[in-house]
Amino acid sequence: MPFLTAAVVLVGVLCLINLLVSYGVIRRLREHAALLASRNGVVDDSMAPVGSTVAGFAAIASDGTAVDPTSFAVPTLVGFFAPGCPACEELLPAFLAIHATGVDADGRKVQRVLAVVTEGQTAPDYAARLSGSVPVVGGEQAQRMAAAFGVRGYPCVCVVDPGGVIAAVGTRLVSPLRVLV
Repeated sequence: MPFLTAAVVLVGVLCLINLLVSYGVIRRLREHAALLASRNGVVDDSMAPVGSTVAGFAAIASDGTAVDPTSFAVPTLVGFFAPGCPACEELLPAFLAIHATGVDADGRKVQRVLAVVTEGQTAPDYAARLSGSVPVVGGEQAQRMAAAFGVRGYPCVCVVDPGGVIAAVGTRLVSPLRVLV
């Protein structure tokens, strides 16, 4: 009988510990849910946040235009792509569709579009696919531009104006361009 009593007490203590741990996990999940809700559902640190300014850089696009932070005098859609990236391939048609419609996150007309293609084995082919539609910055200039925008993952798309980044989406969003259109 004393063994049975000890076993029942042990099981009771284990159940109590399990209950306390479960309560702690649920509480922590609720804290995370509140944190995510405070960020408007957009949890992405793939690039500089909305409202930030673009650091200094200088580049030449495929159409010969100079690109630097002062060249964003009008709302400009900037897309950062990496060759061989499946998410980039998936995002490319939507990026080109936004270029065709020319509408930014606030319903304003995007007056300029720019694609930035990082270095890679298939970068020339990838840039050639884009250059027929939009100006492309590639190679080492693309790396400097990505650093200026704080890009930490691909693909990233943002709308930039003289005040800085006004809309941005990146790699961790399920439907990235849904935020911009």
